[in-house]
Amino acid sequence: MTITIKPRTSGALATRPYDPADQLAELREEAMRALVARLDGLGSAMKQRPMLAIGIGLAVGYVLARALHRD
Repeated sequence: MTITIKPRTSGALATRPYDPADQLAELREEAMRALVARLDGLGSAMKQRPMLAIGIGLAVGYVLARALHRD
């Protein structure tokens, strides 16, 4: 995903000076929308195959526990 930052040319924010904080807020909102969409998709996949989701969760937990408790 490519992110381009450009000054506003229309809308209410175009009448005031260019503020990078406004652009950052828009990028944050767009990222949150994308994250919510992905999480919704993951939730529906987990509902379709609950045993697979439990198995993956256990495997990931096991690998993380082994990695954190190495001697």
